[in-house]
Amino acid sequence: MILQRLTLLLGGMTISMKFVEKQLVTKAQKHERLISLSGTEACAIKNLVAKALADNEISEKCVGAILAEIEKVYNDQIYNCCKK
Repeated sequence: MILQRLTLLLGGMTISMKFVEKQLVTKAQKHERLISLSGTEACAIKNLVAKALADNEISEKCVGAILAEIEKVYNDQIYNCCKK
């Protein structure tokens, strides 16, 4: 009787742990995608700023391109990455 209850308890704990593990793996993968995405976009923004500084002028076109890149990160890519 005690062994049966212990077996049921351990079986339930195993199922619960597998569920928790799956949730944690999913969250870790999402964070990896966000880190990769943020690094890529930060590099793109850094390149646009460096180009503006090298040209010794910051035109409206350049500022617009930088702002568009930032907007793309926050509005499109991060939203799509997080809802997966």
